[in-house]
Amino acid sequence: MQRTGPILIVDSEPAIVDLLVELLTDAGYAALSASDSASAFWIIINYAPALLLLDMRIPDMDGPELIAQLRGAGW
Repeated sequence: MQRTGPILIVDSEPAIVDLLVELLTDAGYAALSASDSASAFWIIINYAPALLLLDMRIPDMDGPELIAQLRGAGW
């Protein structure tokens, strides 16, 4: 049973992403994942996740920089 949706996990470490996705889906949440800021930005714009779990250091930019870009785009 899905409780709310979706939760976006942004992290470049596949093991961390896999674990969090598994835990969240087992708990009934829809979970999406991205490993870079471009993918995360696209998912946020297209799926409007209810919650964002964002690593502070992703390969192409840091977490606060991504948040600033999202705010600049009206999110």
